[in-house]
Amino acid sequence: VLHLYDTAGIRESSDKIESIGIEKTKGAIQEADVVIVVLDASQELDEEDQKILDYVDDLQPIIVYNKVDLAKKDKELSVSALHHQITPLVEEIKKRIGIDDKAFSTPALNNARQIGLLKRAR
Repeated sequence: VLHLYDTAGIRESSDKIESIGIEKTKGAIQEADVVIVVLDASQELDEEDQKILDYVDDLQPIIVYNKVDLAKKDKELSVSALHHQITPLVEEIKKRIGIDDKAFSTPALNNARQIGLLKRAR
């Protein structure tokens, strides 16, 4: 089962709630089998981007640039959600976790609630 999480960034914060989110992000990163870092292709890397890249460097992350349609230059792995151009990212995820097209596109029930609903529907 593939779970994707959109987490908070990694930065210094004096806000207690934001700090909790940042700590949860760090925990999720450490537990992940694959880490995907999404960067804005239309902007230069900033200090926050670099902190994230430094934090995940030893985890061999997938670095993907979004907003490629607005970018001034080509990036290695890039997508455009606006134009539904995410195939390069999907292919890289499949390669990293070692699954084929059939396994990737076959729906699966992955929690007790879903299984229970299916049993009741019979």
